[in-house]
Amino acid sequence: MSTTFETSSVTVDLVQELLCFAVQEVFKTMAGTNAAFEKLEDYVGKEAFMPELSPGGAGETTIAASVGFTGKINGVIFLFLGQRFGSKMAARITGLDAGDIDREVLSDVAGELTNMLSGMFKNRLSDRGLASTLGVPTVVIGKELSLSSMAECRQYRLRFNAEGDPVYADLVLREN
Repeated sequence: MSTTFETSSVTVDLVQELLCFAVQEVFKTMAGTNAAFEKLEDYVGKEAFMPELSPGGAGETTIAASVGFTGKINGVIFLFLGQRFGSKMAARITGLDAGDIDREVLSDVAGELTNMLSGMFKNRLSDRGLASTLGVPTVVIGKELSLSSMAECRQYRLRFNAEGDPVYADLVLREN
C-alpha cells in the first residue's frame, strides 16, 4: 500500500511507520506498556465513527485527545482511549490511586500523551522536509462522538492493543 499525495512523498506506509513509532515510544516511555499495532484503516472521503473501545461493545465513555500541526503540511492527530484504560494509564503515569483519577486528571494525561506523540510524529516529518508547529492539546470526553474531515484531507486510523485494551490513533492530513 503506497498511496502518495499529489505534491509530496507522504505515503500510507510512511504515515503508518511514523505514527506507530510515536504511539509505541510514548506508551512505553510514559506508561511502561506495549502498544502493539494491529491495523490501519483509510477513511478518506467517509465519516470515521468513534472507535469501539470496550470489549463486547458496552458503549464505554471515550477520551478523545487531539493536537493539530501547521506548516508545509497541516493535520491533526487524535488519540482515543476508553475511560477504564485511560484511568489505569493515568494512575500509572501520575502515581495517584485509581480512586483519585477524575476527569481533570484523565484530560491532563490524555492531552500530554497526545502532545508527546504528535511532537514525535511532527519531528519525523520535519526530518523529511515537512516542517510544522504544534497547536494546543484539546480533550473531549463523552460517548457517540464522530469525526469528519474535508474532502481534500486524508484520514487514517491506526488500531493498537495495549494490555488487552484497544487504543486508536487517527491522523488527518492536508497539504498546502
